[in-house]
Amino acid sequence: MKWKFKRHSWFITSKTKEVMFSSEASHKMKYLKGSIFAILAGFIISGLLISILNVNPFEYFFRMFDVAYSKLYFNESFNWMAFYIIGGLAMAVGFKSGVFNIGAPGQIIAATGMSTVVLFSIIPREQTQVDGGVVFLLFLVSVLFGALMAFIAGILKALFNIHEVVTTILLNWFVWYFFKWIFTSQFANQFGSNSLPGASMNIPSGLLAIGGNQVIAPLLIALGCVVIVGILFAKTTFGFKLKVVGSSPSVAKYSGINVKQKIVLSMVISGALVGVASFVLMTTLNPNIYFGNDNLPVYGFDIIAISLVAFNNPIGVIGVGWLWGIIQNAGAPISSLYGIPTQIAGLVSGIIIYFAAISAIFIMFNPIQLLKMSYYILKSKHEKKLLWLLYKKKTKALLRKKFLFFTKDYKAAIQESTTKFDKQIVRLDFKSLYDMEINHTNQAIKELKKTILDKNTIYGFDGITTRKNKSIKNTNKQVIKNIEQIKLALQTFKVDVKVRKYEQANWLNIQKKQAKKDFKKALKANKEFEEGQVGYLKGTFTYRDQMLSLKSEFAKQKLVLKELIQNLKSDASMKINIIKHDNNLNPSEKRSSIKTLRAELRLKLQDERKQINILQSEVNTQLQELKTQHQAQIAHLEMDKIQLETIHRKAQEAKIQIEKTYQEKLSSLSQQEIERKNQIDMKLSDQKIVEAKKVLLQLQNDLAQFNSESNEIYIDAFTLFDQAIVKMNQILTNETIEAYDAEEKMVDRIKLALKIRRLQYHWIACYEIFASKKANQLELAKYQQVMTNLDALKAQTKTEICALDTSKTKHNIEQLEALIIAENMIYQKLEGLISAEEAKYYEIKGAQ
Repeated sequence: MKWKFKRHSWFITSKTKEVMFSSEASHKMKYLKGSIFAILAGFIISGLLISILNVNPFEYFFRMFDVAYSKLYFNESFNWMAFYIIGGLAMAVGFKSGVFNIGAPGQIIAATGMSTVVLFSIIPREQTQVDGGVVFLLFLVSVLFGALMAFIAGILKALFNIHEVVTTILLNWFVWYFFKWIFTSQFANQFGSNSLPGASMNIPSGLLAIGGNQVIAPLLIALGCVVIVGILFAKTTFGFKLKVVGSSPSVAKYSGINVKQKIVLSMVISGALVGVASFVLMTTLNPNIYFGNDNLPVYGFDIIAISLVAFNNPIGVIGVGWLWGIIQNAGAPISSLYGIPTQIAGLVSGIIIYFAAISAIFIMFNPIQLLKMSYYILKSKHEKKLLWLLYKKKTKALLRKKFLFFTKDYKAAIQESTTKFDKQIVRLDFKSLYDMEINHTNQAIKELKKTILDKNTIYGFDGITTRKNKSIKNTNKQVIKNIEQIKLALQTFKVDVKVRKYEQANWLNIQKKQAKKDFKKALKANKEFEEGQVGYLKGTFTYRDQMLSLKSEFAKQKLVLKELIQNLKSDASMKINIIKHDNNLNPSEKRSSIKTLRAELRLKLQDERKQINILQSEVNTQLQELKTQHQAQIAHLEMDKIQLETIHRKAQEAKIQIEKTYQEKLSSLSQQEIERKNQIDMKLSDQKIVEAKKVLLQLQNDLAQFNSESNEIYIDAFTLFDQAIVKMNQILTNETIEAYDAEEKMVDRIKLALKIRRLQYHWIACYEIFASKKANQLELAKYQQVMTNLDALKAQTKTEICALDTSKTKHNIEQLEALIIAENMIYQKLEGLISAEEAKYYEIKGAQ
């Protein structure tokens, strides 16, 4: 069948459409749309500001991109892109997990600073060549110290609920001043720069160069991080748990997720990725840290913006990182070229961030739907006029509410009011009336828009097209589902026969493992029985139960006394407050009464605490007596060892019996394995395999005769498949393999069984696709036939609608509503005729 090879292309195309138009894809596309619109809006507003400076914004942005990829700035642009991608991913991990890692600057300084210290502790200051092992060590140091700084913030958040924003900001400045002390004061001669005072030593250049190319390695590292983070959140249970913790910690907690652990781990992963970004940064762009000004690295905060603009999506981070790399690298040079402030580049990125912060507007904004709705409104006749009048009515109501004091009705009502309270009531009544009018108008506008949309999508002639497209989509979706179910059945059969093959080929090992498991279980039960008998004789269980009972009773009584103490304190406090606010008592009487109350309280508290101590002493005495009795019972048993020895002897005898049974079981299994091997009959296996091959070959020859597609051909083919599989099962059995098969013969039998079922799967899949195409063709034919049959009706409907209103006078809202009702009645009549025509066609289709 030549046409069966088209199955894969059809399946891939249909599956791609299903995924692209699924609800999940639609949800993700909303965020992509929000990010793109935020960036576009940022460029538009920035362009307006740039135009104020007498610079052509189109030329400015074009040259920015051109300069970024010129020979002079090519490497730096891609290196900044790699750094921003990795840094954005680091922030995305934290944000998805519900933690705000604002400590990226400190983590970058820690990673870069410790890498510098480690490097120049290994090599001399003058050395410029570094081998691969040292480079990898620098990578590990960067990752380790980036993760360590984030771990500190994470553990404080998890254990003490100290907000990570506070701890990371403090850690940023702690790390800054710590490494400033190292590089500019204490160890300046060893790790400080000679050429630039106040800076660290320069990391040798070219550490990530591959054949002289300094772009490939950073981009590969960034791509690897994107893949790892993408798989982490999309395909792993751990990533799913992180997202649950980020979306709702309480739900995660009640679902059994260790929220504290996940918070710490998410911070550690975020910090580790910042460490990777720091490694790329120091080996390509910034080989040192300058401490001359007490300013944290700005790019540590830029990566936060990248994650926010990309909505924490690993794929989105690539595009935003690329854009930020261009702005960072080419923004200042191109601004200098035009003679405008170099801060314009930062202004562009800042405006984009602001628009990303209000991204909900862009997410909800649907320009295509808006254009469609505008077209539908403009195309309508009476609805357009009614919509205009409703908006006009709403605007008037809003203005009257806003300027209430200037309306005639309100002024007249105020003049009739006599008191201030009456005037307030009048004002509230008028505002309520206008609010009701506005709400009613809004509801009318909403319903009218829905009516317009339904007329152009669900009902009428447009509804025929909508139903046709929906029918084709549902048919393709059902076919994909059917094919996937058939494939699943094939995979299940494949797994089952492989399991049976493994069990038969490794029968002895499997049985030995089970026997060993039963043996260990029996030994454990015997040991526990022995310990139980010894414990019973020693009184261990009685001693434990009595001890727990005493401690529990003491805890209850202690709790009662503590509650009594708390009540005494509360009563005394209440009485003291009453005395303090008693105006009948002078200050000296108040002080005397309060002093007396406090003295009485102290005496009562002392009595209750003494009672607690007495209880504690009594319990300790009783516990000591129990312990003494238990020890005496143990000593008595040790002196008279007959009972203990009897228990030990019986346990030992049981153990010997268990071991003997285990050895007998192993011997029996070995004998059975010998018998199983003796049953192997290579000749019989070959005979069965040859017969099965003949069945398969006959089936293939019969199928080769079919050179076209039709329902009859597929019915004949499936009949041949049923007959062939029945014969195959008679030859190979339903289990596919038998006891007399050697391992290599099992493989041959399994191959034959799988081959015929794969062939059946291919034919069923082809039939499903053939049936779906035929169903879709019938649906298209029905659509064309129905549209052809209703062409005259379409013109008639249009004439009837036009005849409803031939006057050119303006209508009010009530008149327009009456016209729309009449128009809807015509549409209802049309819908009935369309339904009847479609039902007639379905009857013809069913008969076919």
